[in-house]
This record gives sequence, C-alpha cells and structure tokens, in this order.
Amino acid sequence: MYYVTKRHSLLDEINEMHNDLLGSLFSRNKEDVCRCPNAYIQEKDNAFILELEMPGIEKELININVKDNELTISGSKLIEEKSGKMKTVFERTFSIINSKVDTENIKASFINGLLSLTIAKKKEAQPKQITVD
Repeated sequence: MYYVTKRHSLLDEINEMHNDLLGSLFSRNKEDVCRCPNAYIQEKDNAFILELEMPGIEKELININVKDNELTISGSKLIEEKSGKMKTVFERTFSIINSKVDTENIKASFINGLLSLTIAKKKEAQPKQITVD
C-alpha cells in the first residue's frame, strides 16, 4: 500500500477500506494505481482545517481546485520499483457548503508530506457570543 499510517479509530479503518476499494476499482492496468490520501478535518470557530497525508509527493504536483460546491485535491507520483515504473495518481473531493465557507479565502501549506488547508468561514457562519442581561 502506498500510504502507511497507524490506525487508531474506526474512521481510520473505513478510510483504509475506501483507499483499497478505489485502488482496485479504478486501476486501469498494472502501471496505473489510484490512491486517496488520508484526510483529517477539524472545525474551529473561524475556519475549517483540512489535512491530507501525502508522503513523498512534491508540492508542484499537487492541484487544488474549488468549483461549485466541491473542493478537489489531486496529483500524481512516479514510483520506481524492481518490476519497473508505476504511476500513482490520487484525487480526493470534499463537498463544501458555500453559505458557510469563504472560497476566496483558502490558504494551503505543504510541510514534510502533510498538506494543510485553512478554509475560512464566512462571518455570518461564525459563532456569536451573546451576553445574558
């Protein structure tokens, strides 16, 4: 398997099964394998934090697109093995709610194989403090 991580929860197990299923369903041939990076999502007061594990991928090969109500992260990597070269492609799509997020204010960083996106919430979607009289 391309991504190796410790499994700590049921959600991680489901993610692994999802990756294995997509790899077997969408492989066109032996040289072309599909993998979906593991993803972790946190909700903060003013933003959503999305992290994807992408060890060994160069940041120049990562594509991030927002269209309609979808955020898509994709890319590829060429792996050399004893049996020859194998192209690994990945794509992961997330549904986003345009009334809650500011798609014009998404920041991305890539450090040590971890892609982190900060997706700002619109002001009207952020929590408000109400004082009691």
